[in-house]
Amino acid sequence: MVSIQGVKHKFHLIPSGILNSNSKCVIGNGVVVHLRGLVAELKSLKASGIDYKDRFFISDRAHIVFDFHQEVTDDNLKYKYQICLVKVFIHYLYTLD
Repeated sequence: MVSIQGVKHKFHLIPSGILNSNSKCVIGNGVVVHLRGLVAELKSLKASGIDYKDRFFISDRAHIVFDFHQEVTDDNLKYKYQICLVKVFIHYLYTLD
């Protein structure tokens, strides 16, 4: 979480540099991007009045995942602890044929 002049912003995917109007931000190669989470963050920025047009980019080599990827992982891999599921999901993503 980043707080600027009393306004709190939560970031999970988008670089916090997006708050600086003079910066350009990139989600780089190999980063796993959950599409629904990204859209939610962009909507939050827009609601806060932060213009990211022509300043936010996603590498063509970033990995886009959708909700059904998590459902497939949940159905195929049953783990006792949720924290393990995150590690397995990332491993699963990189070992798909």
